[in-house]
Order: sequence, then structure tokens, then C-alpha cells
Amino acid sequence: MPKRNIYFLLALSGALLGIAFPPIPFGLTAFIGFLPLFLALEHSSGVRQTLRWSYIAFLVFHGVGNWWVSSWQPETDPYLMASGIALWLAHPLFFAVPVVAYTFVRKRLGRATALAAFPFLWTAFEWLHSLGEASYPWLTLGYTQVLHTTFAQMADLGGVWIVSFVVVFVNSLLAQLLFVHREQHRFSISAPLRWLMLPQVRPRAVGILLLIVLPLAYGAIQRAQWSHAELLTRTDLPTTTIAVVQPNINPWKKWREDASPYSQMQRAITIQDSLIRAAGKPDLVVWSETAVPFRILDPANAFYFSALRTWVDTSGVALLAGFPDDTLYVNGAPPSARKVVIDGDTVRYDSFNSAMMLTPGARLVKPPVYSKMKLTPFAERLPYADEFTFAMSWVEWGVGISAWGLGPSQHTLDYPVHGDTARMGCIICIESIYPDFVANFVRRGANVLAVVTNDGWYNYTAGPHQHYWIAAMRAIETRRYMARCANTGISGFISPAGESLQYSTIATEIGMVEKLSLIEDQSVYVRFGDWLPMLATALAGATILLAAFRRKEKMGI
Repeated sequence: MPKRNIYFLLALSGALLGIAFPPIPFGLTAFIGFLPLFLALEHSSGVRQTLRWSYIAFLVFHGVGNWWVSSWQPETDPYLMASGIALWLAHPLFFAVPVVAYTFVRKRLGRATALAAFPFLWTAFEWLHSLGEASYPWLTLGYTQVLHTTFAQMADLGGVWIVSFVVVFVNSLLAQLLFVHREQHRFSISAPLRWLMLPQVRPRAVGILLLIVLPLAYGAIQRAQWSHAELLTRTDLPTTTIAVVQPNINPWKKWREDASPYSQMQRAITIQDSLIRAAGKPDLVVWSETAVPFRILDPANAFYFSALRTWVDTSGVALLAGFPDDTLYVNGAPPSARKVVIDGDTVRYDSFNSAMMLTPGARLVKPPVYSKMKLTPFAERLPYADEFTFAMSWVEWGVGISAWGLGPSQHTLDYPVHGDTARMGCIICIESIYPDFVANFVRRGANVLAVVTNDGWYNYTAGPHQHYWIAAMRAIETRRYMARCANTGISGFISPAGESLQYSTIATEIGMVEKLSLIEDQSVYVRFGDWLPMLATALAGATILLAAFRRKEKMGI
């Protein structure tokens, strides 16, 4: 095959997979996205060529699906622009892992076995790619189906991983039919049933049919059961009314020295007061990530904290608000902790990207606080900073607060609701892309979830839209309502069926309110976690070992 044809196939594969991601409604292209890649790999002469071809395909894939990470706005910080480009160049290297594994198995055990193993190889890769401090599982293929809400309902069984697995499995079976067509029995328009009944075709065609029909049938049942309208009719479920406040503050100006952090807080208060006058009192109002952009719990800011707490008491409405929080270490500071000299003594401390829960009438010295545990690699924290403290200053962002500390524990933030208790799992920004992490809030008792984020760095790109729909996948997996509050958008409410109940437009100052059910049931995914990718990893490893063993046999070893 001419090189230009090979490169066309590689680019086509990356493009088909990339355009399947929201907000583009082309999720169906994910079901055929690997076919051009499989065709091209038939002409690979070795590992080096496979690596090069894989890089080309996934360079296009990342560029189409994740191009927005550099922000590409006039005010973009140079560090963000450079890190986005670096991610674009480096990230495709990771996707070579399942592709090289596929060609390894293909060479030793045959194409049919390799294609059958590929869904397991891919799912194992996606899951392993989501682990650790340097992980970036944003482009997990299961998200391509989140706009197809009925099909995505199976995520409550195995997380987004099961959706990825089914999508790749369909690709694999279609590829086998394609090779049957090319090499053995060509499809006949005049006799399609006869072609479908061929021994090489029939089981694969039936497999594709089942992989489409069964999830759709399951999804139709689950979508009806977990729809917003159905849940509100259930008298056994207590409800809570939650409001979100989107202040629409320019993120690039938010942290400037001449910006008033107190006026930013006042802006959110004004929006909330206006919303309450128009719609009545909710049980809880959610403000965005770092909506309070200063260390309000610092004793030096006691006046402002007292004023905020008094306002909460007067309004009679609980408040969940993002803010930066500091912890001073008396002893046992982590190696990455910051240092400051106070009265001649060196003090170790960490700053955390946090959220606090203020409830009317509470008189705690410090309100309940949750600090972010999954930090954006390089933007918020150097991965494995405790091991590479010497490099921390190399990757500090010049906007806002960089080098955040890792939150110490995962727990709910609770507030009272009509004699009951709502247990809120507060997810801060990029934490929402980690399925098992979010599910762990539910295991710890959360009966409702919230995402607080900024997302203003990526206004008018696909980024805020993708982030919003990723939250919808978390709602399906956990069968929890999701309230989402972003600084500049997209804010809104998502049902346990992944339905978007309300959502804001980008760069709009707005407050919204919705009545949500508090749910105690645990989905299969919440109860058993990442059982599917763990199984896929075991089977993928066994297949690779079998291929290596067979190779040694052929070599006489």
C-alpha cells in the first residue's frame, strides 16, 4: 500500500475517534474509528514502524478531541499554552501501548486472536492510564457515548470502562468482518442473507447485534427508572433544593494584584440574593471553585469570614463555596510543603484547593472543609512532587495559586434538609474525570454530588462542554444527582440518568435552582468499583504472556 494511503488511514482513524467526543454529536463514528488503523497495521514491518504509525493516528486523535487544552485565547498564560502543546505532542505516545501490544499478539497468535484481545488490551490501557498523579484519562472512549444517553446507561454496571469496552469490541468484530470480506467471501448485495450466514460471518454479525441491542434495551429500562420525572414521584425519597451561582469572572483577571477578592465574593452574594428573591429559599447554594479567592479562614481575614457567616445565618441557606485553605505543619510536613519564615523561625505549610460548607446557625471555629485530592498534573502540582521537590519551581503556573498540596482525606460535606441530612460529595474540577474516585464519595455516604470548577480558561472551546458531559457519566455510574457550578460556565443540574435538567451558557452571570432527590441506593459500579478494567488487565496480561511463550516455543527456547 502506498505511504500516502497509509497516512490517510492513520489520520482518518484519529479523526473518526476524535470527532466522536462531545459536544460534537458524532458518537457513532467511535464504533468504526479503529478500522482504518487496523487496515494500516496490516502493512507494518515492525515495532518501530508501528510506534510511528500509532503516534500519527493518536496525534490526530488528541488534536481533534483535546485541542482546546492550550486555551488559545488572547489572554492565555504562556505556560498554559506551552503545556497544552507539550501535552498534544507527548500524550499520543501513551496510546502506542495497546497498539504495540495488538501487533505483538497479531504476529504470534494470528489476527483473529489479536482482534479478539484488542478490547481487553484497550480497556486495560485506559484504566492504567487513569492511575497515579500524572494520569490524564480525559480521552477515555466511553465518553463518546454520553450524549447517547440510553446507550450510556450500562455505565452503572462497569463505569465508563464498560462503555469503552463495548465500543472497541464492536470495532474489533467489524474489523474481522472487513477482513473476511477482503480475503475470503465478498459481500453480495444480491444475497446479503447468504453472506451473513457464512460460518466466518454469522457469529461476528450476531456479536455486533448483541453489543448494540442489549445495552440499548438495558438503557431504556434504566433510563425510565432513573429519570428526573420518575424520581420526583417517589415518596420514599427525601428531596433537597439546590441553587448554583455562576459569577462569570474573567479567570485571567481574577488573580491580578489590582483585582478585589472581596468584590468577587460580593458579586456571588448579589447573584444569590437576587435568585432567592425570585425563586425562594433553597436548602443549599453552591459557589464555584475558588469563588472566595483569598484565604478567608486565615485569622487576618476574620472580619470577612465573620461577615460571610453572618450573612449565611441571616439568609437561612447553607453555602458550599470553593476557596484556598492553608495548613501549618507543627511536625511531619511532607517534603513538598512550602516554607516561610515567621519571626525568625522557618514554618512549613501547604495551600489547598478547597471547598467549605457553611450552615446557618453553626458555630464551629472552622467549618467543614474538603481539600482537592486529584490535582491537574503540572498546572496545579508537579506529579510526585514529594519525590521530585527540586523540580517543583520548574512548573509553577503564573496565574492564581500553583503547587497546591494534596488533600488529606475524602469525605462528605453535610447540611440539614427538613429534619434530614444531605451528604454532599464535593468534587473539585478535574476530580470529576476519575470514575472510582467519584464513586468513593458515594461509598462514604454521599446521597447527592456537586462539581465546583472554574473552566473559564477554556471559554468558547469544547473544553467546558466536555467537562460538563463527563460529569453526566459520573451521575449515571453512581446514580446520583449532580449539581455543577462553574465560574464562567457550564453550570447546571444532571439527573442520575445523565439527563441535563438545566445548563447555563458560557460567559453568563446567572443563578439557577433545582429540586433534587436524595438517593441512598448503590449501583453495581459503586459496590464493585473497577472490576471490569481489572479483569481486562488480567486477561490482557495473560494474552501477552501466551504470545511471548508461543514465540519462545517457535524459537526453540
